[in-house]
Amino acid sequence: MRHFKNCIAPIILSTCLCSSLFAQSDSLLVHQIRNYVKYIDSINSLNYVQDKGFVKSIAEGVIKRDNKVVGGYGIYSLSNLKNDTVFRIEYHDNFGINTYKTYYYQNNKIVYATLEFKNTDEQETTFFRKEEFYNDDKVILKSPEQNPKRYIDISSFSMLDDGKKLLADFQKK
Repeated sequence: MRHFKNCIAPIILSTCLCSSLFAQSDSLLVHQIRNYVKYIDSINSLNYVQDKGFVKSIAEGVIKRDNKVVGGYGIYSLSNLKNDTVFRIEYHDNFGINTYKTYYYQNNKIVYATLEFKNTDEQETTFFRKEEFYNDDKVILKSPEQNPKRYIDISSFSMLDDGKKLLADFQKK
């Protein structure tokens, strides 16, 4: 029994230490991803991104329902000059509300995603925001769940799957 008591303390201590190390690595990874997103956004905001080795591209289209135009969309990407590596893809549509889905990629893997709904007023105020952080195609952190009841049909989707699909579409082109 005495040997059992002597074993319990090291086991509990090592379990706590290991779980603490995993939590720290995730929070460190989230911090690194946040810095990467800031870096990519700062490049994306430049007027002459080609001077820094990047290319911005835009694809636009209309949204039709019953052969009637009901809105439009745009897909904006930031990639390298060879156009074989994407760093950021933003999807925006104005079907009913302004929907912004922004995905960030590093080494051809999704690392961060946001979903925002904005009012159509002059300030385009955000009334819903959701974000997720990824590592090896797994969610490591996401914002607390909010349910925009009126827009539940367009907010309940897998951002990870959507971001992977946009990346696959980019790589095909």
